[in-house]
Amino acid sequence: MVTPVVWVAVDEAARRIGGSAGSGAARRAAALFRRILHRPAPPVTVPPLTREQLAQVWTEVLEMSARRGISRQRATLIADTVVARLATDTKGSAS
Repeated sequence: MVTPVVWVAVDEAARRIGGSAGSGAARRAAALFRRILHRPAPPVTVPPLTREQLAQVWTEVLEMSARRGISRQRATLIADTVVARLATDTKGSAS
């Protein structure tokens, strides 16, 4: 239940940060074709984010969690974990 919340929140934050609504639809279509063809998804590459962008991701995860009925305490833990992972990823990819 938590994983979809995190991915949707991060995707939404990425759209707001980069204004890439069209590329989000393209990514979802590509994911659908990969599932149909039984091909693994390519690794996700996340460029280094600024403090402001990390704050936006944190807020999106927190808001999405609240909409899904996750407690404030658990939502905060999830948001903190996601942002910590994005902030400390030295390889530039999220797995």
